[in-house]
Formats: sequence, structure tokens, C-alpha cells
Amino acid sequence: MKSKSSSAQAAPLPDLHFQLTPAHCRVAWTLLGRETTLSRSLEQSTQLVQWAWRLARLLPLIAFAPSFVFVLAGGRHFEAFRRNATAKAFLGGAGPAAIGAIGGAAITLGLGLTQLWQVGVLVAAGLWLLLLRRGVVAAILAAAAIGIIVALAGGPV
Repeated sequence: MKSKSSSAQAAPLPDLHFQLTPAHCRVAWTLLGRETTLSRSLEQSTQLVQWAWRLARLLPLIAFAPSFVFVLAGGRHFEAFRRNATAKAFLGGAGPAAIGAIGGAAITLGLGLTQLWQVGVLVAAGLWLLLLRRGVVAAILAAAAIGIIVALAGGPV
């Protein structure tokens, strides 16, 4: 007897038009990696992939919307906030904590690089930022430009 899943065609995966983050990958692993079994039909697996993809695209909105609302709604009060002694004390401790969190994330992401050219871009950006003390935005734009050039040239990304 022929199973239904062998005759079903998989729906095409959506275009990857934005960078997948570790959060997206964790969601996909949680929803797909642990839940997809060999006993599931292809149709069920495809529906699960499509649902997980929609959720993964919604996560950045959920994660960043509160910050944007806070900045837009409270922007006019920031100067008074900066003069507040309690706020200064809090931010004095929050700054190093944020730097540590960013450093930890950067190390984790750096270890995930798979192409030699990516390591070169990372080293160049590190030199640009740490030794030459140049701007972060310029480093990000240059790294993005290099990535786009490699991708358009058909190189591995």
C-alpha cells in the first residue's frame, strides 16, 4: 500500500530575505527538531514548517516593539532622566552588563562562522573598531557590503 506522504509534494520554503538570528533557529529547533518525527506525514511536517516560519518572522516584532514604544513615547523625558542620580547609578551598572552580554553573544556568533572570508571580515571589523577606534556604523555597513558582494558573486555565504 502506498502511503499518502510519498505522493504529496512539499510546499516551497519561503525566501530568506532577512538574516536568521539565533532566536529564529531556537524556535525552529523547538518546533521542528523535537516535534518532527518519522511518523509524521510530509503534509503535516510542511504545515509545521510554515507555521514555525510565520512565528519566527513575528518574534522580532514582539521582541523589539516595547523598546521602540518606550523610546517614542518617552523621548521628550530623556534629558530629565539623564540628570536623575538614581538613573545614573542604574545606568552605571547596566552599561558593563550590556557590554558583557554583547561580548558573550559575539563570541557565540563568531564561533558559528563557516566560511573563511567571514572570519576575515570579523578580524577586519575588530581591528577597525578596537585598534583604530572607528565607528560601529561604518564597520557594519562595510561588513554588509562585503557580504552582499560575495553573495552576488555566487560565493558561499
